[in-house]
Amino acid sequence: MAYFDSNGCYEYQSIGPAFLRYDPAVDRWVRLPFPWSTIGGPYAGGVIGGKLYMMGGAWPEGKGVLAAYDPATNKWTPKNALGLARWGTATAVLGSKLYVIGGTRYNAELGVLETLDKTRVYDPTTNLWGTRASLPSPRADISGTIVRVNGQARIEVIGGMAPGNNLQYVP
Repeated sequence: MAYFDSNGCYEYQSIGPAFLRYDPAVDRWVRLPFPWSTIGGPYAGGVIGGKLYMMGGAWPEGKGVLAAYDPATNKWTPKNALGLARWGTATAVLGSKLYVIGGTRYNAELGVLETLDKTRVYDPTTNLWGTRASLPSPRADISGTIVRVNGQARIEVIGGMAPGNNLQYVP
């Protein structure tokens, strides 16, 4: 929560992760249950079949976590996580699957942070992760979205370090 103190100085107070839903009928935000009480972010994910699939993990060497939120029941269900937590990754939903592209993770064996070129895809029907084509180079602090060109869907990845920080992925 951010505010100005009595001296006019900007202050920031962490209140932990928040999961909120906006109700436009009453112009109000409502706090909803959060899947993890002790897992830090950042968080990333997407909506598949009306459920929000969200992944997270603890910094720096924490294992990744994944859960699905069902708004009909207002409950989270743990799912098969993607090994080590990733930060600065692009995520997008295409063909009812969650794509996780690039990002940074902690490699405990080497004691270093790695920037990844890896693309992983989660299938909620099997609760399994698969591997897809890698990025042309490792990159983090990126974002992904779906675009359609001539009726064909693809994932656009933008951000990261230049040069060539706008990529197209056609599965």
